[in-house]
Amino acid sequence: MGKLNVKEAVQSLELQAFMRSLLEDLRTLDEMIKSGAIESDITRIGAEQELCMIDEFWRPAPVIESVLPRIRDPHFTTELAKFNLEFNLDPMEFNGDCLSKLETEIHAALAKACKAVRMMRGDVILCGILPTIRNMDLELDNMTPMPRYKALFNSLRRMRGGPFEYHILGKDELIFKQDYPSFEFCNTSFQIHYQVSPAQFIDTYNFSKLITAPVLAVATNSPLLSWKTAVARNPHRAVPASHRYAKYVASFAQGRSLGCPFPISGCAIPFWKFFRMMYRDSVCCCGCRGKILGYLQKWRNTGTYGIAYF
Repeated sequence: MGKLNVKEAVQSLELQAFMRSLLEDLRTLDEMIKSGAIESDITRIGAEQELCMIDEFWRPAPVIESVLPRIRDPHFTTELAKFNLEFNLDPMEFNGDCLSKLETEIHAALAKACKAVRMMRGDVILCGILPTIRNMDLELDNMTPMPRYKALFNSLRRMRGGPFEYHILGKDELIFKQDYPSFEFCNTSFQIHYQVSPAQFIDTYNFSKLITAPVLAVATNSPLLSWKTAVARNPHRAVPASHRYAKYVASFAQGRSLGCPFPISGCAIPFWKFFRMMYRDSVCCCGCRGKILGYLQKWRNTGTYGIAYF
């Protein structure tokens, strides 16, 4: 993720210098693509796994500063919260038994993490949002003390222009206000990295957005946030955009029939509306849009519901 030698830009001249450097990077990337400097004859896959560290009572254990020196592996790194840990897998060619190799690497890395955290009388757990997180765990004292995270939070706060307010209307109601977006401490995920050629990028990017909804619907397993059940009370009532929280929380109306361990029925908007939003944000004007519109019409006609986002 870089050298991490971050210096926060707060003065106008520093911000201007940053913007000039960013634009120069984009121009360089554009030249690399036009000149064929980016490899296009190979496809690779990689991944990163984020996890929570817990104590003997299954509460968040803010021990990252003690755990990383025990692991001594450059594949492991910090995340926003002291009770989060991340490891990155080596990229490999996407062919043959690459997925089996990926699984083997994940188990090996998890074993390393477990061993180190258990030396601190804790353990690791893989879940989207740890159900035992309390409001006191979201204080800034639990932010990993690295300049990049402080700079990120300060930038978001300046852009926001005020406190971060959350109102999630589910079976329970959660109303919360923070000076900093430390609710992001809650989020952990498994992320796949997929390398394609520049010529394939636009279609692949648009397709990945198209399938975001059903993938989240069968994979999301975090019904609780701050001891509240964050599932929409009325399956036919859309949650206002101002009430969105951090990431999409997706569920099918009959989650159990699709292999979801929770029969979550809290749906907010139809699939076809969600996909139309994805379609509007797509980056190309090629023929694939016609196919996408066909799928949208099909989902609209069948009335399939599936996305709740806050």
